[in-house]
Amino acid sequence: MRKLSTIVIYGYSGSGKTTLIVSLINDLTKEGHRVCTVKHKPAEISIDQEGKDTWKHVNAGSNLTAFSTNIETDFILPGELNLEKTTEIIGEITDCDLILAEGFKGTKFPKIAVGDIERKEATLIRYQDNIEDILEVIQQEIKTTTMENKLPGLDCGLCGHATCREMAEEIMAGNKELDDCQIRGSKRELELKVDGKEIPLEPFPANIIRYGLRGMLETLKGVDEDVQNISLEAEY
Repeated sequence: MRKLSTIVIYGYSGSGKTTLIVSLINDLTKEGHRVCTVKHKPAEISIDQEGKDTWKHVNAGSNLTAFSTNIETDFILPGELNLEKTTEIIGEITDCDLILAEGFKGTKFPKIAVGDIERKEATLIRYQDNIEDILEVIQQEIKTTTMENKLPGLDCGLCGHATCREMAEEIMAGNKELDDCQIRGSKRELELKVDGKEIPLEPFPANIIRYGLRGMLETLKGVDEDVQNISLEAEY
């Protein structure tokens, strides 16, 4: 699944978070970027209204209610979603380069601090009327995520880095190349999945499985000698 660049904007109430986000949207869209936004409000409020048809749908037990008009479509999903899941959904229903999320200061995503709030983990920069510096940091984040999407996303560690994100950062810094990824740089003739999760294979175990399986199949009636593709699923 393609990852979206996601940056959290956090700060105290009234510090200028929304003003910054609006300014960034204007500047980034002028440069051709497609921006999505998420607003987090730590309160028990809803855009729905008691007694409305959508409210009745939700309270009857609807897992998701969509309200569509001539000018917009709203999705009402009962319960709170974390930012990770929210970004996944955004990636499924629309196409964008960047998500700017207001709030969510406790998440793992890269962040921009606004005002004099205590610096949180993964904070890239603090906004202090330095909009050009902020834009440069965001542009770099978009480029790094674009590079990360060219990698397998398995976080297998074969390249010497714990995550594909770390590998992407090294490539962007000029310290590594794409083909230094052992999974991407090799011809992937075998893909192994266990319970839906792809398992990275180095050449030696991959060859044992590939040629061993082919050798066994060639002894079976009905299997051509020039077999080109094998698909096997097993349940335990």
